[in-house]
Amino acid sequence: MRHKAKIIVVSVVLLMLLTVFSSYKVEAQTWTQVNTDGFGDKNNFNIRPMCVFDNNLYAGTYNVVTGCEVWKYDGSNWAQVSSGGFGNANNIWASSMGAAFGGLWVGTNNMATGCELWFYDGSNWVQHASGGFGDANNTMAASSALFEGSPYIGTTNNITGIEVWRFDGSNWAQVNIDGFGDPNNIHT
Repeated sequence: MRHKAKIIVVSVVLLMLLTVFSSYKVEAQTWTQVNTDGFGDKNNFNIRPMCVFDNNLYAGTYNVVTGCEVWKYDGSNWAQVSSGGFGNANNIWASSMGAAFGGLWVGTNNMATGCELWFYDGSNWVQHASGGFGDANNTMAASSALFEGSPYIGTTNNITGIEVWRFDGSNWAQVNIDGFGDPNNIHT
């Protein structure tokens, strides 16, 4: 008899939970496109990173023909702030973004000479790293994060494994061993 009572109690609880969750409605959301396709360039066929800096939204493109682009959105209009892969058409992808030290950081994918890292203060671009941080096998600055006030960049490296780099305000320094000790860890 006690076994049947437990089954009844569990059944009642489950029915109550089903009633609660079935009464919750998810309403459809309407999405609105706020840019033109490819920002007017059919070769821009992907946006990977987006980041907010200085009350504007920034988006980076993937363009294998002329190189990546970076676009700024003020809530009404888009403006291109970088084109042609930062002057190197091999920078085909703006692959990561982050805001730190009063500017926007953009990492690239460059299979020819290694990833690059660029800093934008709202007016000018300055290159902060090239040649994959000294290892051309670091082909993509694949991820970025801000931790304890410093930007970190994680790379893609198909040979020795990923690398993680930290900027202290003056210099970039690797903060892990390649691949975290396993060369099969190739992408962050």
